[in-house]
Amino acid sequence: MEFVKAFDSFGSFNKAAGYIEDWIRTKKHNATDFTNDYPAVLERGKAVRSIIFKLRGGTSKCEINKNGAPISPEIRNVQQLILTKDIYETVDEYVFHFTMNLL
Repeated sequence: MEFVKAFDSFGSFNKAAGYIEDWIRTKKHNATDFTNDYPAVLERGKAVRSIIFKLRGGTSKCEINKNGAPISPEIRNVQQLILTKDIYETVDEYVFHFTMNLL
């Protein structure tokens, strides 16, 4: 769970990739454990996406003000995190883009 929760605070995929590398090399975790841990990250991302999708009224687009900032305070605080930055119209698109961006 420590590995999964860390993704809640990453603002860029480079930071997430660095964390994964550090997790495996420096902290001496088994690289094969990543195959179990990464699906848990995706499940957490899909759950967060689902909540934001509902808050946005069933659309991946966020209402923005004249300055380009998200209007909803629930969304404003998480808008720049990798799990929520782009939530896409379908779950499959979300998983594909999230995975490719992380790679």
